[in-house]
Amino acid sequence: MKTFATMSKSKRFRLTILVLAMNFAIFVYGIYKGADLSSLGTGLSLLNAPLYAYILGETYRPSNKKKSEEIDPLV
Repeated sequence: MKTFATMSKSKRFRLTILVLAMNFAIFVYGIYKGADLSSLGTGLSLLNAPLYAYILGETYRPSNKKKSEEIDPLV
């Protein structure tokens, strides 16, 4: 199990925290402006789709993997 110090060096972790903070800010701004919650939720889910695709892609085919290494993502 990774410690927080090694997790904070992960590009996926940093990107997830950034997107989470942006989602919170957008949600609070939408509530303040009186937006419809279902429309706001739909918009936030559309904004999160690229993050989920990136995380899934990095899980199965990491960008920093050496060619000599073979990593099984399910282990």
